[in-house]
Amino acid sequence: MNSMQIKNIQQPKAIQKKKVLSIHGDDRIDNYFWMRLSDKQKESKKPDQQTKNVLDYLNAENKYLKNQMKDTDS
Repeated sequence: MNSMQIKNIQQPKAIQKKKVLSIHGDDRIDNYFWMRLSDKQKESKKPDQQTKNVLDYLNAENKYLKNQMKDTDS
């Protein structure tokens, strides 16, 4: 893969889903709450849709990083 191909790969963008979290009367917004997985989801032999979405996004980030860092391979 040449350097032009590396630069043409699109950086993955995480979807933002607004979630309001309230504690002690204070509200905060977490746009990436959907990425949190419970222990049950992490340990499940059959991943649910949320788990698949999170893993797909993380794998896309890893692929992007690997391609961007290709020039540093020895």
